[in-house]
Amino acid sequence: MARQGPQTAAAPDVPPQSGPDVGYPIASVDRALVLLRQFLVRASITVSDAAELLGVSKSTAHRLLAMLQHHRFVQQDPQTKAYLGGSALLEIGLAMIGKLDVRTAAQPSLDLLVAETAETAHLVVLQPPNILFFDGRESPKAVRAGLRLGVTLPAQCTSAGKAILAGLANEEIRELWQGYELTGLTPNSVVSWQALEADLARVRARGWASNHEESEEGLVAVAAAIRAPGLRSPVRAALVVAGPVHRMEDDRLEFIAALVVREAEMVAMRLANAP
Repeated sequence: MARQGPQTAAAPDVPPQSGPDVGYPIASVDRALVLLRQFLVRASITVSDAAELLGVSKSTAHRLLAMLQHHRFVQQDPQTKAYLGGSALLEIGLAMIGKLDVRTAAQPSLDLLVAETAETAHLVVLQPPNILFFDGRESPKAVRAGLRLGVTLPAQCTSAGKAILAGLANEEIRELWQGYELTGLTPNSVVSWQALEADLARVRARGWASNHEESEEGLVAVAAAIRAPGLRSPVRAALVVAGPVHRMEDDRLEFIAALVVREAEMVAMRLANAP
């Protein structure tokens, strides 16, 4: 469950200069931000959901969503009429992330991983309670893991998420997840703290993480975190290689994992040596 922002007092009714009329602009900004934060933990939101969350009428909730749609922060599903995250969210997120040095440092390693494994490779960052795929290279094979640029998934359901989390203390992870639940995507997903902490202990022991159909049925992935402790800001990112389950048997999985660990270390070295 997402955290909610503080409630603010309503300001005098001043019509917006463009787009659908919402009214009470200061309170509306607060409410709009609360709605947008919901997309950190849910795929869609209905007018009824928004009204209940904000404690407002359905007509007010509809006007807020209409304003967000006008500016492309949400889009409406034509069949369900629910609202989904819009293109503006992705554009802003990728623009901010694109400024991170880690993206530049990871590009040679992404190219190499795809060349050596013929599987799809991604660079992933942690955005609790999710991970975000923000750069990648797609496998040339006909049957492959798809490119997930801009996609967010629950961190504990992914190899990249577990690789990053293994670098944190269990207490720090629980603090980051305060107010959120562990949500699953498949029957294999980790959905309890006890299971997650046991999984992270294994990741710490071997230096890489795996995902056996925990984020998507038929998909297996391995990941290694990018550790660059000398930087002023911590890097919570990982490299991940994913492919169909029939091509990711144990021996090949360990071979790919060794490559991913090596390239994660190369990215960390590039970051450490960057001017």
